[in-house]
Amino acid sequence: MEKLCQQTLVFADITNHSDARPMLNRLKEVLPDALGLPDIILIDLHMPEFNGWDFLHFNALYDSLSKRVQVYESAG
Repeated sequence: MEKLCQQTLVFADITNHSDARPMLNRLKEVLPDALGLPDIILIDLHMPEFNGWDFLHFNALYDSLSKRVQVYESAG
């Protein structure tokens, strides 16, 4: 998915993690700053360690974000 996004130039900045924890930590860090938040999160439900299912359990975090972030999950 990352290669496809890079080839199509759909997004200016792409970050890739094999564990959902770094993305969750980044969201917590930039919580009040809408400019620091991603527009879209693509998440694999079956990542090792802290997976997409774990990430999706943080509903309260989504409610406190300063802008709406679209989250798309897959089971790839």
